[in-house]
Amino acid sequence: MSHSDTVDGGTHVYLKFPFPVELSAMWIYSGHSGSYHSATLASALVPRDGSSYREVGNRKFRERDAQ
Repeated sequence: MSHSDTVDGGTHVYLKFPFPVELSAMWIYSGHSGSYHSATLASALVPRDGSSYREVGNRKFRERDAQ
């Protein structure tokens, strides 16, 4: 996913796997040449039922690229 301008309210990436998986780590790279629009936080949510989600992780980044 790439943006060439600022985005109000953030962006989202949805991943759906064809089978159950375990999330043990998440890497976010948002350096874009080291100077533009770096990510400041990331969250991970899992489906709870047909229409809601449960947050299983939320972290603010101390650096441009973080785990």
